[in-house]
Amino acid sequence: MTQSFFGFETIYGVDGEHATPFLTRFRAGRLRIHVFHRGDADPDPHDHPWDFWTFPLTSYVEEVATRQRDTCAADAPEPAARYMLSRHVVPSWRWSYRPAEHTHRVIGRWTGNKHVPFADVSDAGPGKIVTIVWQGRSNRKWGFLRNRDGNWCWTPWREYVFGGGKYAPCAPADYDAAKNSAGCYAAAIEAKRLRGDTHYPEHQERAPDPETEREIKRLKRALDRKLREAGRG
Repeated sequence: MTQSFFGFETIYGVDGEHATPFLTRFRAGRLRIHVFHRGDADPDPHDHPWDFWTFPLTSYVEEVATRQRDTCAADAPEPAARYMLSRHVVPSWRWSYRPAEHTHRVIGRWTGNKHVPFADVSDAGPGKIVTIVWQGRSNRKWGFLRNRDGNWCWTPWREYVFGGGKYAPCAPADYDAAKNSAGCYAAAIEAKRLRGDTHYPEHQERAPDPETEREIKRLKRALDRKLREAGRG
């Protein structure tokens, strides 16, 4: 099905016992305006099908899931994916790049002191959140990252929303000793040290595609002109 160039819709979700408007979005090609009526009611963070840039007109708080390096635990010698959840302010009136793998949920409008450094925060309250979004090209499936009984798992969005995935347990991570004889990340590092291997490649973030970068630069220049004209007016 071909998606029209222009579009307008309001997405509803269950907040408590009642369905309430969650997000109204206006679309013109890959340029979007998102109006959040509230934060995410779902308890789990989600990722995205595309990279994007966001330009909030109102600061807001998001909860971000960051993958931690696999470690050994006393009661679980096999490696398992672990994540840390932390809250951050997304500042208004500046561009922020988000890769498709960015896993988060919107908590609410930032209600703290706008002059404090942007760090982990918990001040989030009611009120609309407005963002301008430039959407990259769709390149992956998206879904929700869940933690159930200490186990993490990723669930496709359709299964999460319509197939009962939100409430299903997460199975413990499979461990194949033949594929990972080290047993855990710490043991793997020790094995590298014993071999005399001291090269540890640094993690590289995937850069946005060149076409998206060019479009974002044009959009930023146009927006800056509009802001200057509004200031002179």
